[in-house]
Amino acid sequence: MKGLPQNPTDSVRKLNPHLYLPMTPSLVDVPIGTQARVRKRIRQSQKTMNKLEAEFYEKLKSIYSNVYYEPMRMRLCNGVVFIPDFMVVQKIADGCTAVKFFEVKGNQKIQDDASVKLKMAAQQYRLFWFWLVWKEKNGEWKEQAVLP
Repeated sequence: MKGLPQNPTDSVRKLNPHLYLPMTPSLVDVPIGTQARVRKRIRQSQKTMNKLEAEFYEKLKSIYSNVYYEPMRMRLCNGVVFIPDFMVVQKIADGCTAVKFFEVKGNQKIQDDASVKLKMAAQQYRLFWFWLVWKEKNGEWKEQAVLP
C-alpha cells in the first residue's frame, strides 16, 4: 500500500473523514511564507473568588484563623474531581484538629452535578466535615451539613 492520495476528491474526503484534516480556509489557503492566523485560547491564569465567595471568606476569617481557598483537588471516581471552595483547620482539643470544607452556592438549589460531587466527597472522605453554604435573599448565611 502506497499511502494516501495527494489530491483526493471531495467525495473521497467525505467517505474517509478520519484520514484527512478538515479543509479550513485559515489553514489551507495561506500563502507560502506567511503565518496562519490561529486564535489564541483565552485561559484564566489564576482562579479568583467570585463576589459571594469573597463575602463568605471574610465571614470565615472573622471566625477561624486557618482558612484556605480551593486548597486541594479530591479525586472521586472515573476522573471526576471535586474542588471545595474553602478549607478550615480548627483546633478542637490538645492534639486534635477538625478539617471542614465549605462549598458556597448562590442559593440552596444547586445543580445536580455539584450536589452529587459534594455528596460523593462526603462519602469517600469521612474524616472531614462538609458544609453547603448559601446566602438567603435577606442577607443571612445558611449552612447545611452534608452527611455521607
